[in-house]
Amino acid sequence: MRRLGEARLLWLNERAACIDPLFAALGHDHAAYGRHLLAHCAFLIADHPSHADTQATADRYGGAGIGRNGGSGRNVCIHGYLVKGVGRTPLVSASTPESHASGGAYLEECVRETIFSEIVDREFPGGALPTLAIIDTGLTQIWETAEGPKPERRTLLVRPAFLRPAHFERAVTFLSDRPLEGSFDHQRVVAMFRGACEAWTPAGLRRMFDRLWFRWAHQLAYAFVHRLPHGSNTSSNIAFDGRLADFGAMSAVPSWSTVATALMPDPFVRRFDAVARSMASLCYYFGRHLDPSIGDPAAIQHRSAEARAHFQRCVSFEVLRLCGVPDPIALDAVHAATADRIAKRIQRCIAHYQREQLDLVEEVQRPRQPWDLAQVWDRQPPAHLVPLGSLLLDLVGSSGRDSARVLCAHRCTSRPHLYAPTIRATIYDALERRHGRDATELPQSVPEVISQLVAASRRDEPRESRVFPAASV
Repeated sequence: MRRLGEARLLWLNERAACIDPLFAALGHDHAAYGRHLLAHCAFLIADHPSHADTQATADRYGGAGIGRNGGSGRNVCIHGYLVKGVGRTPLVSASTPESHASGGAYLEECVRETIFSEIVDREFPGGALPTLAIIDTGLTQIWETAEGPKPERRTLLVRPAFLRPAHFERAVTFLSDRPLEGSFDHQRVVAMFRGACEAWTPAGLRRMFDRLWFRWAHQLAYAFVHRLPHGSNTSSNIAFDGRLADFGAMSAVPSWSTVATALMPDPFVRRFDAVARSMASLCYYFGRHLDPSIGDPAAIQHRSAEARAHFQRCVSFEVLRLCGVPDPIALDAVHAATADRIAKRIQRCIAHYQREQLDLVEEVQRPRQPWDLAQVWDRQPPAHLVPLGSLLLDLVGSSGRDSARVLCAHRCTSRPHLYAPTIRATIYDALERRHGRDATELPQSVPEVISQLVAASRRDEPRESRVFPAASV
């Protein structure tokens, strides 16, 4: 890795700095911490070993969703931090040309990922892996587009190093030009289990593995109900403790319709399937390297059924919350004998919106079916909301109707500025197009854009103040 001589800090996460022990060691001084991150993270992959100032480790993992790569194509772990955008790592598939995988990260995407991670960390039940800093490399990439040259400032995204479930999986489809790569990958997985057992004991690792699926299920349910789908639900985009990570495919959506924010639509009835596939894969490796009973087909089926049931329970819980039902009442309702009746009414309501398909990959499509859930509290709600409305009134009573209506209206407010095509254009215009080659004010503009869009997007109370449905473990 070679040091960047002209790197500068564009944004520092003062809120999340406290999770880094080095911040306390520096006397809780944000300026000193910013200088520390610059000194330890402002590096790119060297063109030649003789030009290297230090070494880093590529973030190697397996599982679904990484194609023919062997892990991250642009992340390295350096001095204890995970840095994205350092250049093309050796884990990029040998079949991928340089022109399609430069290994860079860019200002618009780093700011966008940071905005989503800040919202998710504050509102989603399991939180998110935070961005610690955004660093300007001093380099600019010029993209040739149909509208002409498009410059983008190359940046680095600094995060805490974290453990992914995918670190316990082989990258079985990795296409490398090194013949021993398969053996190395197997050794990596063996070493992962050995190190994890030394750190947490085999029993502790087993408990963490058991908890993961219930935390992931609630994250998935919350994302759907509150219309902020992650867009890439794989074992490499979530931490082993349930925090979400890597928000490049995330987008707000206008309704509960079947929306494509990535390559394919993601209907509600199949929303849990990606988690179930990851579970089957990880159970194989945990059964092989930790406890054979984990890999038993009957045990996998039972585990999957329990996690899927928790997902459905969390969907019901979050829909009740979205409609303004106080958390304790919603929690009691989804654990009561009437939980199945509540779930069926909610499923019918969701199915009403799911009949429409939208594509938000390249442009914003407005739904023909209006997002009218807040009208559930009207004296004469739309017909598709009548069954849910009567259920809600039974839960909160006439005395709680007005406060629930106000809360429902706020939580149901859409976030069109977070639709994928819109937020990309907004950030690019505010930071790249506005400043052009004169980037002297970027260290002031980047924090302003992040704070403004995060503030405009908040809809829920901080997760630390809320209660959650109990899991089976």
